[in-house]
Amino acid sequence: MSQIIYSILGLSIAVLFATSLNRSVHTGEQGIVSNEVLTQMLGVGQDVLEDVGRRALPFDSKTDESTLPTPIDYPVVHSAAELTPALSFGGCTSFTSCGDLDDFHGMPSFQRVSNGITYDVTIEVRYVQEANPELAAAAQTFAKEVNVLVSSQSIQVGNNPLTVGYSRVFTYDKATDFTPGAP
Repeated sequence: MSQIIYSILGLSIAVLFATSLNRSVHTGEQGIVSNEVLTQMLGVGQDVLEDVGRRALPFDSKTDESTLPTPIDYPVVHSAAELTPALSFGGCTSFTSCGDLDDFHGMPSFQRVSNGITYDVTIEVRYVQEANPELAAAAQTFAKEVNVLVSSQSIQVGNNPLTVGYSRVFTYDKATDFTPGAP
């Protein structure tokens, strides 16, 4: 009789050990998959920001030197107040139809596919403080932050899709107090 009890006890311990081992392996694999997905989402965000930067668009419609007869060495605008107000940001309907940096703001969401997972991409643009680009600016500045938000309906956190943000600050490099023809 005692051998049966010891056999059942030994079998129970073996089952508990196997269950615990399977649970820890499963949790480890979930962590690995989650990290891979987050890395992929950041990669999609980085690719979109690189695409924005690669397009070499003017910083603002008011700084577009391509409309001038010859290239110039002085700033097209002399004050940030001359730049497009944030309320007027937007204007393009697709990634390739944007004419300057702030046109990306409010553009309809689009999708990118990476390793068989479809990601929804949204772009937001805002003025930021030049001295501290982590803070939004109340008025126009010579610094704009482009935020790329990447999410996927197939990856949920609770009832919401997992969303990852990626950002880059672009500045207008010819911003000075230089006035053409001044001594």
